[in-house]
Amino acid sequence: MSLLIRHWNPNVDNDLVNLLKYSWYRQEERSLPVGLAPQEGESALHSSVRNADLGAIERLISEGHSLDVFDSRGYTPLHTAAARGRIDVLELLLLQCTNLEVRSQTFNKDTPLTWTATEGTAESINILLDHGAEIETVLGDGLRPIHLAAQCANYKITQMLLEGNVPLDINVCTSDRLQGRSALHYAVLNGEPRVVKLLLQKGADVNARDIGGQTPSDYSVSSKNSSIQELLADSSRKKRKE
Repeated sequence: MSLLIRHWNPNVDNDLVNLLKYSWYRQEERSLPVGLAPQEGESALHSSVRNADLGAIERLISEGHSLDVFDSRGYTPLHTAAARGRIDVLELLLLQCTNLEVRSQTFNKDTPLTWTATEGTAESINILLDHGAEIETVLGDGLRPIHLAAQCANYKITQMLLEGNVPLDINVCTSDRLQGRSALHYAVLNGEPRVVKLLLQKGADVNARDIGGQTPSDYSVSSKNSSIQELLADSSRKKRKE
């Protein structure tokens, strides 16, 4: 039944489809504790994860509810847990997950790791990496976790990604649709000196150019952040001496 809902065509609205949808949601609703109900398009397990109900999660898993089921946005329960940033829920789900499920993508190619890079914690990043998450996951338009962490000016997550056991390309740029920016471009745009300094220490190219030929130093002029401007100028001087 969940496969029918997952692949349901919203342009086909007939009595049979409506009956199947109603039947499935009622079935999922009966699996939940009293007072909770799944939102449209999500399973009972999604709802329990969203509400961080560990007891309900354990029960549903023991009853055979799939971790590989998608809601209407393309999220698995693990995506939902990563977006919520609940370590206890993540750990409980990961005990049951395969590497394939840890790397599963939404319709927009988001993985649990990319959600955590924007909304989670360094601890949750570490847990996902330990369970097989790919640090160089590529989203639409060439976005990677390192771009997202720098874009959010999250020092601890940026540090975790850069200092993990798996090497990553710190200077990789997004596609032309996203202006061909590097992680350093994003960090400068968001005005977080600590993230800028960390990226430079780890080898970020101060002379990297976006699709318009702009370097991180060019970005810093408009940001008017003197600390960042000094960091970039110092890095440029060192680069010229090499």
